[in-house]
Amino acid sequence: MVFIIIPVFNRIDFTLRCLQSIVDQSYKNYRVIIIDDGSSDGSAEKIKAGFPQFTILKGDGHYYWTKCVNTGLLSIQNEMTADDFVLHVNNDIEFEPSYIENLLQFHAKHPQSIVGSLSYDPGSKRVSHLGIFYNPWLPLVKKNFSEEEIELTRLQHIEYLKSDTISARGLLIPGYVIQKIGLLDEHNFPQYRSDEDYALRCRKAGINVYIATSCLVYNSRVNTGYDHTIHKITWSSFYKSLFSILSTNNLAIRWNWAKKNARMPLLYFPADASLLFLGFFKSIVYRKILRKPLN
Repeated sequence: MVFIIIPVFNRIDFTLRCLQSIVDQSYKNYRVIIIDDGSSDGSAEKIKAGFPQFTILKGDGHYYWTKCVNTGLLSIQNEMTADDFVLHVNNDIEFEPSYIENLLQFHAKHPQSIVGSLSYDPGSKRVSHLGIFYNPWLPLVKKNFSEEEIELTRLQHIEYLKSDTISARGLLIPGYVIQKIGLLDEHNFPQYRSDEDYALRCRKAGINVYIATSCLVYNSRVNTGYDHTIHKITWSSFYKSLFSILSTNNLAIRWNWAKKNARMPLLYFPADASLLFLGFFKSIVYRKILRKPLN
C-alpha cells in the first residue's frame, strides 16, 4: 500500500490536476489523505465532489506544511506497516501514469532508502532538485551540479543522484523508515526545511537519500514559494521575507537549522545570514544592472 499525503491550502485548480494525475496512475494500490489547512476557495468541497474516494482532514489555517504532513502520518499510524510506503506530494505538481510504479521499482533495486523526484518545469524545459551535501561547520554546500536547473538530457546515463537533503515535492518514504525516524519536525520547521531536515536525519541514521532520475514531477518554479533566484523582488519584500513563516529566508527558521544541524551554531548562523543578504544583492546586480538571469 502507498499512502499519498497531500497538504492543501487554496489553489484548487492545481489540486484538482494533481489528484487527476493520481487517479490516472497505472499503480492502483494507494490511499490518498488530503489535509486542507483552512482553504478559503472551497477546496474541501470541490475535492469531495470530484474525488469522493479520497480522505480529507482539516486544519485550522495554522498547521502549515509540516503539521499537515504529520497529521496525515498520525492518521495512518495504526494501519501502516513496515512494508507500506508514504508518498509526500505537493498539490502543485502533476506526473505521468507510470510515476508511482517507477518510484517503487527504483526502491526495490535500492532498498534502505528514501526516494525523491526531479522537478521538471514545462516552461523552461529543465529539471531541478539535483541534490546537495551540507557542510556541518559552515553554510556551504556541495552540489551535484553547479546550476539550479539543467536540461534533462544531461541525466540520460545517470540512474540516480545522491544527496544529503531532498524536496518533498514527490518523496517516497518506506514504512520502516518512518517507524525508525519518526515524524517531521514541525516545531523547528513549520513550513519550510522540514523535508530537508528529515532527509538529513535519515542520512545520519544510515538510510540512503536518492533522487531517481526516472521519476519526474511536473512543476513550474514560478508557482513555488519565495525564491529570489527566479522572482523579481524589492528590498521591502526581501525584508518581509526574513520574518515570514512562509519564506525560506525566515531568520528564526535558519537559526533553528543552525542549532539542530550545525556543529557550531554561533558561527554557522551569522555566516548563513550574511550569504542570504549577499545572494539578494547579487540578484539585484544581475537583474537590474547586468540585465541577466541569475541562474
